[in-house]
Amino acid sequence: MTAFTEQRKNLARGRIPMPKQSHANTGEVIENFVRAIGEIEHVRVIAATPESALAGLKDQVLQRSPGRKKDGVKTGASDSTWLRDVLAAADGSAEQLLFLTQDKDIRDACQAWGIAAPLTRTRRQLRSTLFEVTIDDGHATRAVVRYLLEQLPIGLSPGDQVTRFDIGNTPSLDRAVQSSDLVDALDAHVLGASVTRLTALAGLDRVTVESDPADTEEAADTPRGPGDLGSACHHQVSATVFFLADAQATIDEPFQGVDFPPTRTLEYQDAFVRADLIFHLTDGVITGVSSQGDAYVSLPDLTYAEPEDALQDIREALSCVPGLTVPDDLESRRGEHLLKVKDSDAGLTLTWRSHDNWAFTLELRNGDEYDYFEVSCEYNVDAWVGGKDGFHMADPYYLVVEEGDLSPHNPLWSMPAWIIQRLDWSTE
Repeated sequence: MTAFTEQRKNLARGRIPMPKQSHANTGEVIENFVRAIGEIEHVRVIAATPESALAGLKDQVLQRSPGRKKDGVKTGASDSTWLRDVLAAADGSAEQLLFLTQDKDIRDACQAWGIAAPLTRTRRQLRSTLFEVTIDDGHATRAVVRYLLEQLPIGLSPGDQVTRFDIGNTPSLDRAVQSSDLVDALDAHVLGASVTRLTALAGLDRVTVESDPADTEEAADTPRGPGDLGSACHHQVSATVFFLADAQATIDEPFQGVDFPPTRTLEYQDAFVRADLIFHLTDGVITGVSSQGDAYVSLPDLTYAEPEDALQDIREALSCVPGLTVPDDLESRRGEHLLKVKDSDAGLTLTWRSHDNWAFTLELRNGDEYDYFEVSCEYNVDAWVGGKDGFHMADPYYLVVEEGDLSPHNPLWSMPAWIIQRLDWSTE
């Protein structure tokens, strides 16, 4: 068996071949790692001193903060050591330091040593500490929606013109494909999966505006308008954005005794994508987009154990339309419900219709324009097996698009996308 064949089979099994080690011993690995870290710009590696190491060991043995027990074992010497050396590097002034951590040992240690505790923040708290962060009043949301609607559809495949649009990595897509019924039935392995195109905007959540405090003060002293001379004003808008998207995956279909299993490409339409994004604005104009971590992707396979479960998901999906208020009594399944959109003249009316489970029509009137769609909850009789004393082999309820321009692959997230596409997102 050639080395390439072995590598191909390992990849098919989901194993990542590790590179051969080229270090003589563990000390050499550590030395090279520390040197590489130290070469990063603005990074300084602080070496542990013997004095701090000895003091840390005493803290652990004597159980002085941050020494403690974990699963009955005394620990804490390493924290005590590095914290002493970091404080020494800052001339003993903890007020100059900011620690990115969720650990409380730093505070406990400083309290035990009788010094002021430094500032500690989690990753989620860091931006609000470094920047002025405010909840958006609607202006940034409208700017983001207009920008995305102008850009969509957005190609994300290599070679597409708009590959600069970044939604982050998508490891959840690999897992979703691997656990799908088709791949499981074939006993296949996912060799790679990716989102290839963002096709529709399905909602926004948690929109905040961030700016450097210095920029905020300067902007207050010297207000700018479009085309005004002076320093540009920079802001960042953070938002959780929901998309419908096309995706694809490459799988193998292993055969006994075959070194190179045949591969197959699976295509998916209207997958759901949730991405935490940062929109970079200069003088109110979006100039770039970047991700804040991995995006979550799920395949459009929406079935439900009960009709009420589907209604709950619909409520949550509709609430992702910016400014849309969903009535509290929506699930009553009676009569008409007016869905109001903040700062919009559009009228949205949801009307329940007679059905074995439930069905409704949603109408949108915006000026002289009128449009609607109809959705119902259906029951899959084939999900029940075993006769009178049987059971549901799978969730039996599912959504069906009866009328209107919704995706039959993903009716749930097509609803907010349909509404967003038809509302007026101008600044007025």
